[in-house]
Amino acid sequence: MQIRHALVTVRWPESLRGELVQRLGAAQVTLADPGGNAAREALRDADVAILNGNPDSHVLGAPCLRWVHCDHAGIDGFAPPELLDGRFIVTTSAGRSASAVAEHALHFMLALSHDAPRLWRAQQRRVWGLPGLENRRSLQGRTLVIVGCGHTGSQLARYCRTMGMHVVGYRRRVAPVPAGFDEVYAADAGDRLSPLLQRAQVLVLAASLNDASRDLIGPDEFAALPPGAFLVNVARGALVDEHALLAALKSGHLGGAGLDVVAMEPLPPTSPLWNAPRTLITPHATPRVADRDQASLEIIGNLIHQYRRGEPLTGALDMRDVYSSPQRPSPLQRRLARFWARWASPS
Repeated sequence: MQIRHALVTVRWPESLRGELVQRLGAAQVTLADPGGNAAREALRDADVAILNGNPDSHVLGAPCLRWVHCDHAGIDGFAPPELLDGRFIVTTSAGRSASAVAEHALHFMLALSHDAPRLWRAQQRRVWGLPGLENRRSLQGRTLVIVGCGHTGSQLARYCRTMGMHVVGYRRRVAPVPAGFDEVYAADAGDRLSPLLQRAQVLVLAASLNDASRDLIGPDEFAALPPGAFLVNVARGALVDEHALLAALKSGHLGGAGLDVVAMEPLPPTSPLWNAPRTLITPHATPRVADRDQASLEIIGNLIHQYRRGEPLTGALDMRDVYSSPQRPSPLQRRLARFWARWASPS
């Protein structure tokens, strides 16, 4: 299948953008800034769009589009039914930062199991030794349940199995068991998550967000976890019912939480999550991998090859990926969060 007119808005180095243009092999390529007039103009005629991030309403009105690629891990920021109803193909660059996100999850797991926050506070006070340190347990031998067995979940499974953990995966679709997992279960096979949670000494969320997975972990799921279990979320904040999370932390049933994502981002300064016991929070800021743009190029290059040959595109989204109610902070909340960040940050 030939590409007639491609719109490209990715913000890569010129050398990589030039290589992408060559791989597209299109009769016409428009290089434009995301959201600018030139991009909107090109959407009137483009049959392929390689976008810097999430799509927007202008994409929905593009009359000639056949394939839209979003250089982003997920599109839950704008994933209405009209985007995924099959009028055109939608793909993403999921997996380009999988190793870094998996490392971030492992960072939380180690910090919680080693009681790092309390030790850090003791160091600031020049205190040697703390009560209860003898009760800490290594991650080795523990059971880890990873919800989401895609790129990040699979990479984390490999890391953790090497460390001697028993790794259990739970995914949406039935698929071959990825390397690193000892067991994998699937919702499409009728498997339920709750029995797995009863074994989860560590629970890591690496799943996509959609209408079906919103509030996936709520009061019943927290109750199913063994006392003292850890929760780590490096996926999307809305996967977790945060009222239930706070209750589980305050009661002591949950041993700790590591959150790189929350339902409302930026997290308002008034949120009780800031003061939740045994909780680590990072601002949706996984360290960048050195070759992320190159990884995106390879993902898109493979998709171009499939598209030109008329093959199904790997990882193409469908109606099961619809997320119709994204929660966004108001302009006032964003301004307050930025003001608070400037005021509270150390000089």
